Amino acid sequence: MASLVAMLESYENLIAGKIENPMLTKEDYDQTDAKELHFMDIKWCLASVVRRA
Repeated sequence: MASLVAMLESYENLIAGKIENPMLTKEDYDQTDAKELHFMDIKWCLASVVRRA
């Protein structure tokens, strides 16, 4: 249940335009790898499906 809540919060923040984290630097963002991005894409898709249901 906690992961579902986290997904919904992430999706709501995306809709609200709050996708930046002021604590992260450019170097932090550069360290994101392809597998991580793929996982994040799946997470957003699941959140979108749950939101529509």
